[in-house]
Amino acid sequence: MAPVIDELMAALWDHLRPNPYSHFHAHTTMRILGKLGGRNRKFLSRPPELEYKPYADDESSIDIRVVGSAKERPFPARLGIDLAMSKLMEVPKAPAAKKSDGFHKQQALKLISTQIKLIIGSDNLPDDFAQLVRLQANDLADREFTVGTDLMTVSEREKSIPKKDADQESLKKLLKACMFAASLPDTKASASALLQDVYRHFTILEVGRALAYEKHRKKDFDVKAGEGPVCIDSSILADAMIETLSSDNAAVRDVAIEAVTAIRDAAVVVFGASDRIDKLPFFSHLAKTFSHSCHEEDWFVKAGGTLGIDVMANKIDMGDEWMILHQIDFIRALMYVMKDVPQDLPANTRIQAQYTLEILLRRCHSK
Repeated sequence: MAPVIDELMAALWDHLRPNPYSHFHAHTTMRILGKLGGRNRKFLSRPPELEYKPYADDESSIDIRVVGSAKERPFPARLGIDLAMSKLMEVPKAPAAKKSDGFHKQQALKLISTQIKLIIGSDNLPDDFAQLVRLQANDLADREFTVGTDLMTVSEREKSIPKKDADQESLKKLLKACMFAASLPDTKASASALLQDVYRHFTILEVGRALAYEKHRKKDFDVKAGEGPVCIDSSILADAMIETLSSDNAAVRDVAIEAVTAIRDAAVVVFGASDRIDKLPFFSHLAKTFSHSCHEEDWFVKAGGTLGIDVMANKIDMGDEWMILHQIDFIRALMYVMKDVPQDLPANTRIQAQYTLEILLRRCHSK
């Protein structure tokens, strides 16, 4: 038992839970521990498991006073995120657990939503913020990049790039969990409201980021210039959407489809017209993400990429000019899915890829 004693003890201790957990499992676990004759006590204090971090910056923490302690101790703010995600995806079986499942899922969503707001952050907006956003959207649509300062020359080398990457990965996991919560009846209303605000937030940020990038790209190289502000990249939302589209749950996939349409509606409001939203680079990045997913090895990722291309081609109106510009990438990705998916896997992916390809060809080459 020595090679597996650590995993065995962890599995047994996991069954030592109070009601409404199954009494049979807990009682049987106590009998097994009694048969071991006290060997389990040798593993009560194991060597501490160290977690490697690629950055030296301090994480955000919360001061909590534990029972029996004379003073408050800092605990990481991300404490409990994995437990909240697992609680959202847990399917209770016992009748007593089913009664309290809705309450626990709502509490888990509160923790996840708080973590999302903590990572995204907040700013004090000026009174004329809506006017400033519309002016930036007009400059981006009209290709006017001579007005304003170049924000991409700002140097923030004191900030940690690996910490930003770690925060982006955490944000992607939290967004996926929130999208999953939007498919559950108990948490659908609050999760959907939060996601709608996140979609609008990232759409507005993408307008400013795209305009700043275009202004910087048109200027000459400056050796003293920085690399721009270190902040969360809005492309992380596209990664969360494609992984949600690859889910085996139809309700979860519908949430990701609603995300694409919500971003499109937010872009229409920002630009003031539906025929100008193709100037937003986020949709091009989303199209590349869907196309790249069709070339992944796993078939369910291919299914997610195919569904994403179908949404871009049929569910939202990006305009014929935008579709003609991206048709080569879409056609290449869909044909690869039709050729690469084995015959022993579900044929829905190949059928959907063929259906989307036919619609795409008719739309781009009907004139």
